[in-house]
Amino acid sequence: MERYRLLEWMNFISSEPHKTLGVLFNPNITPKWKEYKIATFHKYSDYLSQQLNDLPQS
Repeated sequence: MERYRLLEWMNFISSEPHKTLGVLFNPNITPKWKEYKIATFHKYSDYLSQQLNDLPQS
């Protein structure tokens, strides 16, 4: 089961936060869109941080 949880997290990271940051390298992005994408990334990073904090300590 642990393997599938790891794959689940790797899939989430490679799809959601990664694609949110990738758009920031587009030179045609508007400042408003850039601000929105950065805010979206902060939501993802806060979620990941919370999930990591909830892991049992070994």
